Amino acid sequence: NWQNYKLGFEFAFPLFIRAERGKLKEVRIKQDQLRFEQVATERNIYNDVVKKYNDLNAYSKQIELQSINISNQELLLKGELNKFELGESTLFVVNSRENKLIEMRIKQEKLFTDYRKALAELYYKAGTKF
Repeated sequence: NWQNYKLGFEFAFPLFIRAERGKLKEVRIKQDQLRFEQVATERNIYNDVVKKYNDLNAYSKQIELQSINISNQELLLKGELNKFELGESTLFVVNSRENKLIEMRIKQEKLFTDYRKALAELYYKAGTKF
């Protein structure tokens, strides 16, 4: 007999949907935060690449200047050797000129090494292979 059965249901719906609105707002805040972090990371990468590029240019100019200095020191050494052959200079002055030239060449090699290191760092920061 169908009259002996009771049928019922319960329906609940929050009127103001506060919890869901809060979750939605939280998700939007997290999205904004991730966007800001992405922009900051991109800016940091860009700044690192520009810094390494500037370092590379500075090393290049230093190497160029050091080459000029070495050429000038070689001229000074040749002149000092000529003076020594004429008896107008001492062996001490000739040796000091030679030592200065050797120091300059060592410094130039160090600059070459620093240049190559800066180049490798630039490629690394830029995310490229060489």
